[in-house]
Amino acid sequence: MTTRIELIDECLVMNGMDPLGSEQAPGADTHIACFMSATRLILSCHPWNCNSFIRQLNRKTDPPSPAHWQYAFELPTELIGEPRALYPSKDCRVPTTRFEYVGEVNAPLREVRCDHEELWCRGPWMAPPSVWPGYLTEVIKLLVRSELAMSVREDRIMRDDLRADAIGSGMTVMQGGLLGTARSLNDMAKPSAVIADNYNPLIAARTGG
Repeated sequence: MTTRIELIDECLVMNGMDPLGSEQAPGADTHIACFMSATRLILSCHPWNCNSFIRQLNRKTDPPSPAHWQYAFELPTELIGEPRALYPSKDCRVPTTRFEYVGEVNAPLREVRCDHEELWCRGPWMAPPSVWPGYLTEVIKLLVRSELAMSVREDRIMRDDLRADAIGSGMTVMQGGLLGTARSLNDMAKPSAVIADNYNPLIAARTGG
């Protein structure tokens, strides 16, 4: 099983630096921070198959105050950033646009308010390296290496080159580089969406169904 420290050590070695060997090693905090920063960015930038979830939210007992909305719901603690969509019914087909996020500045979102009695959330979570597909692992490793090149070696040229290889540069940032290829591979592996429980009235009329 691939672990965080194994990936960090691999990135360090590929950058010509000594591996840590343990997350308790001196200076490990800086390396772990670089790893987590890169991981959050990549895992939250696209609906990857390995880290997307749908979950019914817990409704709070007390109504929101001030009472602009009827209900308040708790967002999952494992959510990275904000949800990709919120749904008022469990079939999760049509997202709602009538809601408000509530949270402190520079802090993770923890609450959403709306007028729906029930709410489902679709979003990304911090999936462990052991479940990442190979193409996603390679993107994150390149981005971690770019962060380490700056924080450890203070080599901006190396940092910029690795970052461009990972996520693109200029007009293609977050669309190009290895990330662009990973997005395509991920989307090709997604199953087709099921529409109306597989019932299509036009096809049914044609086949007599």
